[in-house]
Amino acid sequence: MAEINTGVFTFYPYGLALAVGALVCLLLMRLMSRRCGLKVETAGWFGMFAVLLAVICGRILYFLVSLPWFIDRGVETFFHFTEGGYML
Repeated sequence: MAEINTGVFTFYPYGLALAVGALVCLLLMRLMSRRCGLKVETAGWFGMFAVLLAVICGRILYFLVSLPWFIDRGVETFFHFTEGGYML
């Protein structure tokens, strides 16, 4: 898999796609919240919790779909967020 190494950090395509998609969605949500009359703070909190819950729930789904793989390697691999790719 192609990766971008900056020396300090290594970026993977799925991580960049996830970050760009989340940023675009947060910007659209902020724009739409003004049109719907929501407070900017409310939209910001919702966006923060939505991103956090999306990552956690995506990891749980990946864990359940790949359960035999996790059982073979140990349940502690659940916390290796660098594995999972586009499933997140």
